[in-house]
Amino acid sequence: MPSLRDGFDRRGNSLNNAAVREESTMFASLSLPEGWRAVQTPPSLFRRFQFESYRDTRAFLERLAALSEETGLYPDLGFGTTHVNVTLYGANGQAPGDPEVDFANRAAALALPG
Repeated sequence: MPSLRDGFDRRGNSLNNAAVREESTMFASLSLPEGWRAVQTPPSLFRRFQFESYRDTRAFLERLAALSEETGLYPDLGFGTTHVNVTLYGANGQAPGDPEVDFANRAAALALPG
């Protein structure tokens, strides 16, 4: 899926440079973990995780649920047999901040084999 960072909206339509600069400003203070990307509308962080099997996918979802219980952050999830899409929103409609970036880092570690 193209992102604002690429100069395209979610439908692949070209954006003007002002929209790209606005997104860059909105997320400028965040150091995104590898594989995550910033989405402007609505302000969020997104990553798709791929797995070898349904068993691996389910194990990741269970670890992610435990992380959510621990942190109090509950991302939107979409999943299939061998993938999980994770979208993190900031509190009260604001752009994601440090708590969401920390969650993203920890979620990425939970997806590693082993």
